[in-house]
Amino acid sequence: MKLALLAAILLLSSCAGPRPYPAGPNTGASPNSEIKNGNVFSRDAYECEREAALSGAGDKAPAFNKCMRGKGHGSKR
Repeated sequence: MKLALLAAILLLSSCAGPRPYPAGPNTGASPNSEIKNGNVFSRDAYECEREAALSGAGDKAPAFNKCMRGKGHGSKR
């Protein structure tokens, strides 16, 4: 009985697939760079929106624009 149980456990454990490789650091240019830039923009926009909300009642838009320009997301024209 113990031998059959051990054989069944070994058989089932050998059927398991290999673990996937973890995502490593991105070195070099790749298509993911646009996604990362979008994430940076979104994070900066979130932080600036929060800062603008704390600035006061009437100064939200100018405070947001000033913050975004300070983070390098100014007008590209």
